Amino acid sequence: SETGMPNEHLVLLTEGLPVRTGELDSFGRRFQPGPELYAQMMEYNTAVIQDCLGTEGAAKSAYFGSEAASGETLGGRFILTDHNGREVTEADLLGSYHMLFFGYTQCPDVCPTSLQVLARALTLLGDDAKRFVPWFITVDPERDTVERLREYVGYFNENMLGLTGSGSMIDTVVKQYRVRYEKVVDAAGDPALYTMDHTASLFLIGPDGRFITKFAHGITPQALADRLRGYR
Repeated sequence: SETGMPNEHLVLLTEGLPVRTGELDSFGRRFQPGPELYAQMMEYNTAVIQDCLGTEGAAKSAYFGSEAASGETLGGRFILTDHNGREVTEADLLGSYHMLFFGYTQCPDVCPTSLQVLARALTLLGDDAKRFVPWFITVDPERDTVERLREYVGYFNENMLGLTGSGSMIDTVVKQYRVRYEKVVDAAGDPALYTMDHTASLFLIGPDGRFITKFAHGITPQALADRLRGYR
């Protein structure tokens, strides 16, 4: 249900069903106006949705990417192009911690939410944020041009790097990190109107270029910042 909206039929609709209910706040009614409003709304609504999803949500997270234990072997050799037109390879992962997220610029919800969480976590880290370089790797190279990526990543963090490449190279990279993605065609049949279902985890790569762990979609900015502080 929604805060401030009538929900007199909710009990009738859910009676006898193993359904968890919760009250979202899409308009920020329970928060004070200010620069933190969006982040507070996002954290609150994410927690409500996670609670409602319960075991079903856990199963879906396991498929699309949940938090993984350290030691899993991911990664490999690749050649991509960043949003400035510069060639980027696996060697560019060396020397700093990197946060990798796979998505696409026309994503309506998961990508902007995840990137806002990452951007906010980096803000909370203060000077420590310099140790972490955020990468946004597209799974939609057909539409995500260098120019489009440059504009998109600029909305979230000035140090975020947008990366694209040929279709075959993107396929290679996503397989290296065991990312899943699937093109969902438009119901009306318009080939230009499609969405991408994809893994929504954040991948942490160490200064040696090796995968450390990944964080499931739905982690709060504060929780992510607290975890990242532990890596030195």
